[in-house]
Amino acid sequence: MAPAQRSALGLFAKFIRLARAMPTTERRDFVLRKARDGFRSHRDTSVADLGAVWEHAEVMLDQLEIQCEHLNECAAAGVLKNGTLVGTAPRGAESVRQWRPPVNSEH
Repeated sequence: MAPAQRSALGLFAKFIRLARAMPTTERRDFVLRKARDGFRSHRDTSVADLGAVWEHAEVMLDQLEIQCEHLNECAAAGVLKNGTLVGTAPRGAESVRQWRPPVNSEH
């Protein structure tokens, strides 16, 4: 296996690991599908374009890491229910972990 192929497989594996860390199955499946489609669509990318494609993939991976961390914090804080944000942390809160959604007294 060529070094470029090993590097691409390593990058793909990072996407798979992040997908598995997503808090909901819907988000996990979405990330898996996007990763597979993205890697398949660039299978025949020319060497001249490979640098730009690689850089874009790394940026997407960084954004995905941030999103995964945030969504897991939201799930732990109770503001993510069934894959949907049901509230937000108030302004001034250092982290969503410091905030709990208001209890609905009508129920």
